[in-house]
Amino acid sequence: MSKHELSLAALLVLTFSGCTAESTDDDLDPVLDGKTDSITGRVSIEGGIGFGDRVASTFDGTRYHGYTFRAAAGARIDVALSGDAADKTDTVVRIYGPRSGGSWGGYPIAKDDDGGTDRSSHLGELELTAGGEYLIVASCKNRQFDGRTYALSLACTNDHCAPETASGKGTIRVEVDYVGYQRFEPGTTALVQSYFASIGYDLAFVEGDELPPVDILEFGANNPMLRGYYLDHFEHRGQPGWHYMLMGDTVSYSNRGWGMLGGDIFLISSDPVSLNPEHRTEAQANIIMHELGHNLGLLHEGFEPELGSHNKSTCATADQAPAPDVPVTIYSPTCIDHIRLDSMPYVP
Repeated sequence: MSKHELSLAALLVLTFSGCTAESTDDDLDPVLDGKTDSITGRVSIEGGIGFGDRVASTFDGTRYHGYTFRAAAGARIDVALSGDAADKTDTVVRIYGPRSGGSWGGYPIAKDDDGGTDRSSHLGELELTAGGEYLIVASCKNRQFDGRTYALSLACTNDHCAPETASGKGTIRVEVDYVGYQRFEPGTTALVQSYFASIGYDLAFVEGDELPPVDILEFGANNPMLRGYYLDHFEHRGQPGWHYMLMGDTVSYSNRGWGMLGGDIFLISSDPVSLNPEHRTEAQANIIMHELGHNLGLLHEGFEPELGSHNKSTCATADQAPAPDVPVTIYSPTCIDHIRLDSMPYVP
């Protein structure tokens, strides 16, 4: 998506700059800017953001930066925006929406200045009463923003954030616990969600616990470590449609990940990301899709179940990062027909 192109997904627009107590036009509405319900030249659309994502970037002369997301009615979201504390950056975040036609409603539904620490902005447990596209605008209190760095995160804090899919094939929900230092790369969750939406499924990531890191994350049908995580920390254990994802740094036997075929648990290592530094987001998305694919009943690359052999198609995705001009590996059309949502519990 180009910097000035509105996505079909919801729009989250963020802006801020390094600030002092001096104020300029921060109290003006950057969306309206004299033109009701329009996105003007004051807002630079930077791309999309998914639940669980964290985006780090730098302002380049544009006072307002934008990111897109989509949410369902009843979603509770957490938005945090921080700058460089040493520069005394004072951020301001606004949220608009839901979008209706070409209108964002004219005025923000929520705004925060210093809800976080060190003059950062934070909107927590914000419930969206309607589903659709949303817009966040963040700004700063002086003109010294060019070259300033910032970090934006978007999280879902309940089970109702992902929007409904038009096809109605079903919903896949993933609870994520961390047992290492690896976290989602910017854009990973949005990339995976976008792919599943393209084949008719609603996919939601819900972040769970940050558990003590382990040197090696073990796996297997009766592994006591994995069994313990599942029983003690999988908050949605036994609930239909839920999968338990463990994000570690190193997986036993040098595996890049592991997924229970037809089950409700999978895990990934950091190897795909570290081995593909130029395509970190794509590599992480691929390994997630690969192991989740096993949970959904898909076999390894190229195996078409009704043919009983490999035929150059892809069933569960490869965990290798693609070339620069190749999109993330996807499930083959034949294998999509074999996706099953009735997963079996790892521990009955």
